[in-house]
Amino acid sequence: MFLIVQNLGWFSSYYGLIIPGLAGGFGVFLLRQFFLTIPVELEEAAYMDGATPVSIYWRIILPLAKPALATLAIFTFIVSWNDFAWPLIITNDTTLRTLPIGIMIFQGRYTQEFGLTMAAAAICTIPIITAFLIFQRRITEGMAMTGIKG
Repeated sequence: MFLIVQNLGWFSSYYGLIIPGLAGGFGVFLLRQFFLTIPVELEEAAYMDGATPVSIYWRIILPLAKPALATLAIFTFIVSWNDFAWPLIITNDTTLRTLPIGIMIFQGRYTQEFGLTMAAAAICTIPIITAFLIFQRRITEGMAMTGIKG
C-alpha cells in the first residue's frame, strides 16, 4: 500500500492519509452481507417497470443501503481516528501527524509523563465518544440489517 501511495504522489499528504482508509476488506464484507438481504424481487419489479440498472441502483438499492453505509462510515472513522502505524509511515511532515502520534510526544527515551499522556488520551477520545452517542441508533440499525452478531 505504501508503494502505491508513493507512486500516486500522495506521500506526506492528506490524500495518502485518508484514501487508503476508505478501501478496506471490512467494508466489502459488511456491504456484501447487507446486499444479500435485499430481495431480488425489488430489482425484478423495477426492471419490469422499465427502470435501467443504474436507476435501480440509485432509486432502490442505494436508499435501502443507507443504514449499512452509515455503519461502515462510522466504523471507518473510528478505525482511522485510532490508527497509529499508517500515519507514522506515510507522513514526514509533523503537521500532518494524527493525535495518537501526538500523544507519543509525551514519552521520552528514558522517562514518561503518565499524567500528561493520560490527559491527552482522554481528550482524544471525546470525538469518538461523541460520534458514537450521536450515531448509536444508526450503528445498531446497520448491524441488525447486515446480520452482524454483536
